[in-house]
Amino acid sequence: MTKMNDIAQRRQGGFTLIEILVAILVFATGLLALAGLQLQTLRYGHSAGLRTVATMQAASLADMIRANKAFDYRELAGTDDGESEGSEEEASETEAPETEGGDSVAACFSSDGCTPAQMARLHLTLWRESNKVLPGGDGAIVLDDDGRYAIDIWWNERTDDSKPTHFITSLQP
Repeated sequence: MTKMNDIAQRRQGGFTLIEILVAILVFATGLLALAGLQLQTLRYGHSAGLRTVATMQAASLADMIRANKAFDYRELAGTDDGESEGSEEEASETEAPETEGGDSVAACFSSDGCTPAQMARLHLTLWRESNKVLPGGDGAIVLDDDGRYAIDIWWNERTDDSKPTHFITSLQP
C-alpha cells in the first residue's frame, strides 16, 4: 500500500500541461480585457478633452457678449426655427460678418479703437477661428424664441462620424 501512495503522491506533485495551458488562456483573456478597458479609457479621455475645449469656447463667447453690452448681438445671431438638422450647414455658410471696409481686425487694433459693432464682429470672427482647434469644429450664435442666445459649437468626435457632436449653452443678454 505504501508503494501506491508513493506513486499517487508523485503524480500529484506538479502541474500537467493542460492545467498550464488553461492558466495561460485565463491570463491572456484577462490581459485582452484590460487592454480593451485601456482603449476605452483613452477614447473617453479624448472625448472629455474635446468637450472641455467646447465648454471653454462657449464661456469665452458668452463673456465677450456680456462685455460688449453696447452692441445688440441679435444682428449677428441666426434664428432658431426648430429644425436642428442642417444648422451646421447654415452657420458654416454664414461667415462672420466683416466691418465697413472689409477689415474687422485692423480697426479694433488701431489707436482710434473701434465701434461696438466692429468689436462684436471681431469677437465672433476670432471665436469662430479658435473653434477650429476642435476637429471639424465650428460654432454659431442662435437666437431662440425666448429672446435668449444659444451658443452652439459642433465638432467631429471621430473621423468616421457622419453626425457631429454638439455643445449648446444658452445666455440671457
